[in-house]
Amino acid sequence: MTPLPDPAAELPTVTVGHITALRLFDVAYAIDLGRAEALWAQQARPGGRARLSATPPKAMAFSDPPLSLVLPPVPLTLGPHDLEATATARVYAFGVVTLSLRVPADGLTWDAFSSRVNATHIAIGMHANATVWPALMSSLLDAIGGALERPNQSELVEDYLVASVHAFDRPVPAASIGGAINLVPLLSGETRPWPSSPAPNCSDAGSPTTPTTSWC
Repeated sequence: MTPLPDPAAELPTVTVGHITALRLFDVAYAIDLGRAEALWAQQARPGGRARLSATPPKAMAFSDPPLSLVLPPVPLTLGPHDLEATATARVYAFGVVTLSLRVPADGLTWDAFSSRVNATHIAIGMHANATVWPALMSSLLDAIGGALERPNQSELVEDYLVASVHAFDRPVPAASIGGAINLVPLLSGETRPWPSSPAPNCSDAGSPTTPTTSWC
């Protein structure tokens, strides 16, 4: 009897990918970005104004470009794996700060990639009791707090988790995404088989409380 093929063996491997967890905080009425940049530079830390390098100069412009700052790497335990996430902050003149943690996800089978996305969501997602976010914010505000105008302690927070695949180990037809490549575990953490009815096109699915997949 000829053995049946292993469905997992037919799935592609993510050769280049990453997972980005972001949190957006309302911290002040306004932030003096020039002052914040100067305060940050006093500590000899890397940072500067964001620029759109791939966009023609006149196609889009910021009246006051956000300040992009590099924070210390953050160790994370995701399931059985100990990893290091790169941490950055973006500071906006209208009083908002976005913190970002980027988790590596190269060289993973599709199932392993999905598992890492959901492990990241469990560890540092909206409902996780993660101390990493307040610790990063406290460190940041200690450094640039003098640039905040009318600082506040608003509980307004937005949470995003973005799973990005930049390359597979083989060509992947768009029609297989959501079909042969099961997106259910990736988007919801649900491991039951996909229903027999046609799978919806959910490559753009996502919300502030569930992972979002971007195909790049």
